[in-house]
Formats: sequence, structure tokens, C-alpha cells
Amino acid sequence: MSSTELSATTRSTKQLLPVAELDSISFERLRVRANHGVYEHEREEGQDFFIDATVWTDTRAAAQSDDIDDTVHYGRLMRAIHASAEGEPVDLLETLAERLARVALSFRGAQAVRITIHKPEAPVPLDFADVSVSILRFQREMREDAAAEQGTNAEAAAS
Repeated sequence: MSSTELSATTRSTKQLLPVAELDSISFERLRVRANHGVYEHEREEGQDFFIDATVWTDTRAAAQSDDIDDTVHYGRLMRAIHASAEGEPVDLLETLAERLARVALSFRGAQAVRITIHKPEAPVPLDFADVSVSILRFQREMREDAAAEQGTNAEAAAS
């Protein structure tokens, strides 16, 4: 078998193997009353939002030690997400989701996060059950964004 054929065989075999995935910690439908939205009445009256989050992490150390400090503490995570979602109003769910992703990724051991924000009372005059925005962010992306932002700030300060 030629090296090209062997390489193709190896690639096809590898594609059949399951992709390794980290452990995850999730919560669903965390209710937050907040004043996010584009329209004035949304800002004044507020409405319920529901947040789902999945944080990918490695739980082996926690499993070994049986110590809550060795994992992403879901109670603390939920409280931090809730407090941030109640905070300063924004126009877009996308902006809020990005804020919440940063909160989740600030937890030690968090390597990736999916945030979904549901807005069942969205001001659309149609019969629907829910509107949602979902984002997936990785710890390395947040570090790269922060480094780029610091570089931009340093350039602005120097000029």
C-alpha cells in the first residue's frame, strides 16, 4: 500500500472515531425579569427572559476530590448569570448573550459556553411560542478578544 493510500485509509478510520468532548454542566430556563429591548415600552415595563447555559469543563478533578471547589459551581454560576442579566439594559439579545458568555467563562475551569436567551414576550404581533438567540463561545476566543482590545486601548492612549 502506498503512503498516499495509507494516509487516506488512516483519515477515513479517524473520521469514524467519536470526537472527544469535554464534560458539561448545564442549567435551563433560569427566569430573569429585566428591561432589555429596542422599544421604549420594553425598557419601561420589563419582561421575563429565560436563560439556558451549558459550560464545558473537565470534571475529573472534582470527581476525584469530591470537592465543589474543583468544578464549576452551578449555584454560583446561576447567581452570576442572573445578576448580570438583571443589570444594565441592552437593546439586543445578542449583546446580552455575549455579556453572559463572558461571565460564564470567567469561572475557573470553564473552557466553552453555550448561552441561549429566550424572549417569549417578544413584541411581534404574531402567534409564536418563543424567540431565542444562542451563542457558543470558547475561552481562547475571549482571551484573544481581550488581548486585541488591550492593544487597541494602548494604541489609543499612545496617540
